[in-house]
Amino acid sequence: SYEENGAMTRLNYQIVNTLNLYEQDIQKLLEQEFHYFDLLKNNLFAIRHYLKIKRNSMYEPDSTDDFIYGMLSINNNISNTEIFAKYKRKIIDSFSRRLKECRILVNGTHATIFGNVYEMLTASVNNGNFEQILFDNDIYSPMFTEKQIIMFRNPHITMGNVVIANNVNNDLLKKYFRISNEIVIINSINNNILQRLNGADFDGDSVIITDNELLIDKTLTNMKVPTTLVKSVKILEEYTLTNLANLDIRTSKNYIGEIVNLSQYLNTLFWHNRRNNLPTKDIYNDISSLCSLSNIEIDRAKRETNVNTQKELKKIRDKYSITKIRPYYFKVFTNGYEYIKMNAPTDILLYIVERESKKRSKRISKKALFTSLFKNTNINMNNIDY
Repeated sequence: SYEENGAMTRLNYQIVNTLNLYEQDIQKLLEQEFHYFDLLKNNLFAIRHYLKIKRNSMYEPDSTDDFIYGMLSINNNISNTEIFAKYKRKIIDSFSRRLKECRILVNGTHATIFGNVYEMLTASVNNGNFEQILFDNDIYSPMFTEKQIIMFRNPHITMGNVVIANNVNNDLLKKYFRISNEIVIINSINNNILQRLNGADFDGDSVIITDNELLIDKTLTNMKVPTTLVKSVKILEEYTLTNLANLDIRTSKNYIGEIVNLSQYLNTLFWHNRRNNLPTKDIYNDISSLCSLSNIEIDRAKRETNVNTQKELKKIRDKYSITKIRPYYFKVFTNGYEYIKMNAPTDILLYIVERESKKRSKRISKKALFTSLFKNTNINMNNIDY
């Protein structure tokens, strides 16, 4: 069932805009979503099923959810009222908004990365000598069979942060470690996977992991991996109120949001240039710099560098003469700019979602009076599902 069993996860605009997706690819990616869209619009059971999931989820349903669900349980004629029409429109608008934000469902999960655990186990009992069982891009996730998978970590900045790995079946890992679907064991020995995952480490970092073949097929596998080589000094301070206050002051201005927004602007420009046979090398180099800046900002509370993030961001903005013009997709999150359609995945996706939503926007007039629902002949007490 749709998202109910926890076997699916959602993409985001950062991921979509770093894959080589064209219109037909995005249509295929959205095929399941539009099918559910149509069910919500035309099928009362789908609405009831949606509400049942929401009621049983970690999110608190509002009183309207409870009311509509209860009424559908005893009298489907509520679907002919203006109250229900407005409520369904609210659900459909919310669903459409989510698609515009690129929150697309794919098979997979968020999984915490666990590094070379068998190697560490054997090293701990053999005076530092270890037996290696994962090599190169091998990973182990019990959620998938032996196949290729793709991983992303947030913040996901650019094409060089996409990881394609080989999921292997390993009896030793099964024997010594009780791993859930929300854990993925990776290999970082002689492997730059932590750099590819945008400076990931093993303090609880998680990744989106999926076996979606379309995403794997549309990954640019020849992109250089952004790597942060900036010298830093680890911050070692006593745990005092004064030092905590100073830490708050140092980290009060964080630029990670600006970095992500600028990287998405440049990713859009990268695709537009690539698909129009224009230069992309300098653009990708600048996006890679933003990737390093994101690592510096994330670790600012732990490490000091001599990098002035604000100046670096200004330098890149000035280089591209960024004014009041933004890619078409930016209208989802911003206002007050002039938006132009560019040949990039997120711009194409927004155009498709707007077009398909418009096709489904025809409003049906509802004439039934709400009071008519409470006649005894209209109530089916055997259908109540609480």
